[in-house]
This record gives sequence, C-alpha cells and structure tokens, in this order.
Amino acid sequence: MTAPTQDTAAAFRLAWSGADPGPTDHATRPAEAAIATRPVPLARDGDGTGALLALSLAADPDRVVGGVRLRRVPSAGGRYPVDARVGGRVHDPLAHALDGGPATPDRAAPGRAAPDRTEPDRAEPGAHADVVLDLVPERTVWRYGPRSLPVLLLDLGHAAAAVLAAAATLRRPRTAHLVPDGAHSRVVLTTGPAPDDAVGLGASADPHPAAVLRARRSAPFENLRPPVADPGLDRVARTRLGAGQHAAVLGAGHPLLAALTRRACGLPDLTGVGGLLVVTGDVDPGPDTVAQHVRASLAVHDAWLAATAAGLAARPVGCWVEAVLRGPGGRGRVQHALALGG
Repeated sequence: MTAPTQDTAAAFRLAWSGADPGPTDHATRPAEAAIATRPVPLARDGDGTGALLALSLAADPDRVVGGVRLRRVPSAGGRYPVDARVGGRVHDPLAHALDGGPATPDRAAPGRAAPDRTEPDRAEPGAHADVVLDLVPERTVWRYGPRSLPVLLLDLGHAAAAVLAAAATLRRPRTAHLVPDGAHSRVVLTTGPAPDDAVGLGASADPHPAAVLRARRSAPFENLRPPVADPGLDRVARTRLGAGQHAAVLGAGHPLLAALTRRACGLPDLTGVGGLLVVTGDVDPGPDTVAQHVRASLAVHDAWLAATAAGLAARPVGCWVEAVLRGPGGRGRVQHALALGG
C-alpha cells in the first residue's frame, strides 16, 4: 500500500487529538439512510440477497427505540454512514428494498458516474451478486466533525463484518476486499475475484446460528458488569488483524481501565465493566492505517458475535482521544474496543 495522502494523515491526527466538533446544526442534518424511490421489496427468509441483507444491514423490525428503527449493524451516534449496493442498486435498509428506479448522481459510488437504467430489472439479484459498501461521510461529519474519520472506517468495517457473518450463516461465504480512500473508502464483498487495487480483509468465518445474529445488541453500559467468563475473545479478534495490530482483554479492575475512561470521548465509566477487549495499531498514520481501522472493527464485530453466542452482554466503544498503550506488542494506539458484561 502507498502512504496516506496528507489530507488523510492530517484527518487522523485531528481526530485523535479530540478536536471539538462544535455545535450541531440540526437544520443541516442529512438523512441516515438511502431511500428507494421505486422500492423493490426483498425477502427476509431463505438464503438469497434479501435474507443476507436482512441478517446484516436492514432495520430490525422488532427493535424500535424512541421512534427510531434500529438496525442489525452498529453505528457511532446512529449515523449509519454506509450505503450498500447490490447489482448496482442501492439498498433501502428501512424499507428493506432495492431501488428499482434509475440511479441518480448523488447515489453513484465516489468517483463513478451513475449507471443509466431506464428500464431496470426488478428481480432480486442472485445470491452470488457482489455487495458493495460505500461510505457517505457527511452523515457522520454532520455530528462528529473533525473526529469523524476513524469512526467512519469503524462503521464501514462493522457493516462488512455483518455481511460476512450473515453470508456464513446462510452457507454462502464471501470474501471482503477494501479499496482504501480515506473517508471515501469502500468494501466489496464477493464470491468472485478481488477488485483492482484492493486490500484483502478475509472471508466469512465459521457460521453462527441466525438467532445469534438477531440477538446482537449494543448493551447499555449499566448492564456490563462482572463477572465475565471470557470465551477467548482476543483469539477471535486476532484472526482479523494485520501487521502492527494487537488484541487483548483487560479484565475487571485492570488499572488501564481508569486511564482509558479518560480517553474514551466522554463515555460512561469503563472501570465498572466486566472486561474490555482492546484492539491497538500503529501510533502514527501510515500506509496501513485506513485498513487497520477497518480490520479493527471486523475483529470487534466477530468477537461481539462470539460474546453473544456465549451469553455475554457487549458494546463496541469506538471513539478515542490520544489513547496510546504500551503492551506485549509494544506501543500501540487504541483503535477500537468491546466492553463486556456477564
């Protein structure tokens, strides 16, 4: 990989510094989802594209909190800056439908012209069709401003991990490939060859029952209490990490939890959780930093599903301010974490 652009490196440094995002202007709030103008409904059952997206990226029909329809994949601040496309058609996660109308320029992938489909095929794409995940950075930048780049990439990785897990559950495994481009990075999940200039992120892991994917939740911090019998989550996480990255579980009462609480963007007290899976990577921006953040959230998501299968409560923790640790692997910057409870 080549070195990050100066803009990308500067964006990482600014985000890590904890720069104040400033006041939130609700008049400029962007939509949190792509809305199909001519929706083609997708099935939720079976083993096709509809079932894949229903288990991974769609809104959960059984979870409405405060009038908000929560999705199966997590997102910092509920901003959901990832759009999925199948066969060139955008997925509407709220309606669980594909857009059957012609794509518009604002829905085209970054740097690409929108395809001309005046008479679209309204059938559901085949089960082996590629799923392409594009970032829509303005959804997160609206709320988090200069802190946005790391959490954008973590959201992208969680979305990719959710699709990989659903594909495994449906016995139709896929391989994920990252096309790194800062805040416009994308992931292609395919059963075919890798795209040009892509970074391999790995394939679907061993399957979990569909019930585990449906039970995946970001638990409230008050539920994350000891005792916790860790089912080897650091080993699960390490299978997704690359060079320069490390994963470790800090048990309840670990002295680093107090220090990390002060670095966790104002989150509740981490000293009371039952454990914390921490993923670290390179201290300074480098050629792997974009990929490392996507890998970190793949790792945390896999561990989260393993924790759910073991009956543990868990919650991803994604925003960190100058959190650099010294551990068995040397100095590393905290990229992502998973808080655990019994």
